[in-house]
Amino acid sequence: MARGNAAVAALCAAVLAAVSAANLQATTRYVWPNSPFPLFPYISWMFAAHTIQDAVDAAGEGDTILVTNGVYATGAKMVPGAVLQNRVAVTKPMTIQSVNGPDQTIIVGAPDATTNGYGPNATRCLYASNGVTIVGFTLSNGYTDVMVGVPPFAQIAGGGAFLLDNVVLSNCTIVRCKGFYSAGAVADYMSMVTRCSFVGNNPSNDGSVVSVWRDSVVSDCGVVGGNIAAASGSCVLNCRQEGNVGYAGIVAIEASSVLNSIAAANTGGFFGAGGIMAISSLVSNCVVKDSVGVVQGALYAEGSMIQNCSVVSNKGSVGLYVVGSTVNACKVAYNEGTSMGAGAYAENSLLANSLIARNITYHGTGGGVYAGPGVTILNCTIVLNTCLVAGAGLYSNYGTVVRNSVLDYNLTNTVQSVVGTNVIEYCVTHEPGVGNNSNYAQFVDYAHDDFHVLSTSPCIDSGTNGCVYSDYDLDGNWRIEPAGGTVDIGAYEVVPEPVIVWSALALLFGVRRK
Repeated sequence: MARGNAAVAALCAAVLAAVSAANLQATTRYVWPNSPFPLFPYISWMFAAHTIQDAVDAAGEGDTILVTNGVYATGAKMVPGAVLQNRVAVTKPMTIQSVNGPDQTIIVGAPDATTNGYGPNATRCLYASNGVTIVGFTLSNGYTDVMVGVPPFAQIAGGGAFLLDNVVLSNCTIVRCKGFYSAGAVADYMSMVTRCSFVGNNPSNDGSVVSVWRDSVVSDCGVVGGNIAAASGSCVLNCRQEGNVGYAGIVAIEASSVLNSIAAANTGGFFGAGGIMAISSLVSNCVVKDSVGVVQGALYAEGSMIQNCSVVSNKGSVGLYVVGSTVNACKVAYNEGTSMGAGAYAENSLLANSLIARNITYHGTGGGVYAGPGVTILNCTIVLNTCLVAGAGLYSNYGTVVRNSVLDYNLTNTVQSVVGTNVIEYCVTHEPGVGNNSNYAQFVDYAHDDFHVLSTSPCIDSGTNGCVYSDYDLDGNWRIEPAGGTVDIGAYEVVPEPVIVWSALALLFGVRRK
């Protein structure tokens, strides 16, 4: 008996020593729903907490919480200023990480029992603020409250996760969540959602599944069945989004950016592009494809910069719809429209160094480009577009300026290529104008969409250097070599073959010519 008491005393002394150490420095705490002795401060697997929230409440700043396999569907905590419950709520800097990843470690929220959906008694999966990092969980079935009056934003947004102030959510799967705004996750104020998957969530009131605000980032994520929204200087990076209905697949507003991302198989509503919508923002190196734009096209831009993007194989109103924007080095092809401009519709915008090809409008005008007022087109290749009414290549009655461009090979039932009173100069086209050439452009293989030109093409060195927008063409080659020269016509420059100087090689390698 004495030996037993001594063992218990030793165990208690060890626990007390561990508690003292944990209070002095950052430590690791453990969560295991089947631990035999869940004992504060949860500093070993034997004494691990049964709920994540218990370990969070015990932790200090800088601690790490390791969570092993299990379904975590009990316990709840509110945060100041909001009455919504959270399965896990953490408001001080620490790391919470699963041991075996999201497939084995699941945090489950709950709908409001009285509504079976939104409501003040719903439970969100996760709330995190102030420098928290969360890695490797599935967040499932989280809900928020509904909009009544003017509730705190944290009350109604982010059914899966609400992240505020330098929080990172990484390597997580968010499924079957619903928020009045942003069904899956909200990241606000320099927070990040990265390497996460959003599948099967119920798109919210604004159509979004994940939203990033105030200099936040969503990167390397996949989103199916809802959109991604970025606002106030935030960024969507290396993401793939698909399958949204009623709103744009990716939305960027207020000086935000969409980079290296794909929006596919979306259907826009009466307001909202099918693929990407950008307002006062940047869209670069993105692909918009296989989407339907009901009114505002597959990619809609207002006061924005669109560069190095592909807008291909979309249907509906138009592929690319730009107002007060700049489009540079883009490919707009194989889009099908129903009215004005199957390829591109533009107002007060610049289209430069771009390929607009094989677009078709079935009932309207402007198969390639329908230009409203204030449009300039520089170094574009606008070819093989089709229109059943008029202006297969370009339709404009607003004095569109077209220079250094190929505007030919477009077909309509009436006249070929261009309709309207426009300024067309230094182009390969059948239209009259200074410096124009009516000979064929001589593409490498237009039947297989290779619209580079042969070395015998009239496009070579035939443009005007005073109307060059960018230093680089659609391929990223120099428009005008640093040593000088004249710009080519069209989207692509002809790159000279390298010149091998035999005498220099002979001197370098000591070989003799036979």
